[in-house]
Amino acid sequence: MIRAILLWMLCGALATAAELSIVGSWTGTVDYAAFTMEFRADNTVSYSVRESVRKPPEIVRGRYRVDYAAHPMTLDIADLQCNVPGADSNVVLWAIFEFRGANALRLCLEEGRAGDPVDRPSKFNTDTVELQRVVADAKPAPPVKAELPGLWLLAQQEEADLLFHFRSDGTMRQGTREKGKPISAIECRYKFDAAAQPMRIEWFDEDLPANDWKWGFEVRFVNENTVEFGSSADDSRLTLRRVPLTEWPETRPDLLPAFQKVCADAAAGNARAQGVLAGWWLSNEQRTGADYAKALEWARRSAEQNHPLGQYALARLLRDGLATNAAPEQAATLFEKCAAQMTKLAEAGDAVAAYRLGLMYGEGSGVAKDDGKSRDWLARAASKQHAPAQTTLGSLARADGKFDEALRWWRQAAEAGNALAQLNLAILYHNGQGVEKDAEAAANWARQAIAGNEPVAGVLLAKFPGSGEPVSPVEASRAIAKAERLLLLQANQGQPAAAFQLGQLYERDPDKAKKWYKFAADRGLPHAKAAYERLNQGAP
Repeated sequence: MIRAILLWMLCGALATAAELSIVGSWTGTVDYAAFTMEFRADNTVSYSVRESVRKPPEIVRGRYRVDYAAHPMTLDIADLQCNVPGADSNVVLWAIFEFRGANALRLCLEEGRAGDPVDRPSKFNTDTVELQRVVADAKPAPPVKAELPGLWLLAQQEEADLLFHFRSDGTMRQGTREKGKPISAIECRYKFDAAAQPMRIEWFDEDLPANDWKWGFEVRFVNENTVEFGSSADDSRLTLRRVPLTEWPETRPDLLPAFQKVCADAAAGNARAQGVLAGWWLSNEQRTGADYAKALEWARRSAEQNHPLGQYALARLLRDGLATNAAPEQAATLFEKCAAQMTKLAEAGDAVAAYRLGLMYGEGSGVAKDDGKSRDWLARAASKQHAPAQTTLGSLARADGKFDEALRWWRQAAEAGNALAQLNLAILYHNGQGVEKDAEAAANWARQAIAGNEPVAGVLLAKFPGSGEPVSPVEASRAIAKAERLLLLQANQGQPAAAFQLGQLYERDPDKAKKWYKFAADRGLPHAKAAYERLNQGAP
């Protein structure tokens, strides 16, 4: 057994040297183990094998004798004591050894029981192991700062890529990216114990029974941007690299390169790209998720270069007081300033400018309100496959009762990955508006919208009963949990619509519901004010 451990575990790199003496500390490593061997001047020896994934370290102690004069030199290890229960301690190890420089040692091992006659090999014709000397004045490597929150990627050559987004609030998202297919993802919770030795992580779903849908891994940080997860169940090990959060594919794989290019161009100082990126973070375009702080940063950079897309995004942030103090007069000035430039850009064929100009005419921001011009500019953008413009046209058609037209626009945008359009399609199929009721189609579109971080889709999916419909109670529970997390994030960023949705979600807890209804009402939502007054008066 001892020989098997040594043969399997010991290996090391060759080094250069000084004195040819076996006394000292020697180390080797293998895939899942670290090995240390200590030869002392009093002829005692100890070594430990740490299989970090499967079990605690095995520690073996004994005595040794070295014959440096022999050719080849020989080594005996006897009187072995092992800390593993049931291990056979009546074992002797014989080895012939060779110095490969003062700090590298090659052993050729034979194992037998004490008292057995053993013919030692006369040359190096057996299995060998190599050790590297631990230099006494070598400084230990500084500990790696174990920060797990962030996005990690396991890139496979032939199959799918795996992505792990660990958030600081203890939630995580695990995604699978396959060529030609939309990303599929699951949401769950995780626990990371950085103090454990070895460090450990578990992820789980609290809504499922104990011991179901739960994984535990041992963790080893190679450096700040590389981490290994080791499975205690099957000894598998995943090597992940940290990647920028913008690499998380919130959109279809074929749209991801476009998003990355805009990010790269914006970082390089391109004013248009900065304005486009500001709008994406502001309005959840391209399924990036809303992030007002990032929107403000890129809008300011673009506006400083007098680009209309940046000025428009900055004006919206100032008007609504998002990530900055509200400044309606400054916002109005910016809207007026960018209107003429935005028109020139849209007339030149810029789909993003055409879309935002359509919104400006629809709101009367910087220009006189004109619904006809608004629809014309939105249609120009939509003809260039601009999904947010298609989604907006679908909403305008639904408001006019034209469900067939709404279905057409939303389907185009939904198939391009627009989460809001996917939600709207789910509602149409759920309610049977403009199309036959289809619970399966409604659930499938809702699932895609949930994957795109559209929280209301989670609330809709949870309305499906657990029998007779393609949604299980567990899936519904997960959808509600994710919807709550996303709505809280958006509401805390100041979004009144998200606060109103939270109020609806918390109707069974009047205190919580009133808090969020009031939050939304204070930010100008009239229906939120009515809901707050209803609960405050104790109305059903």
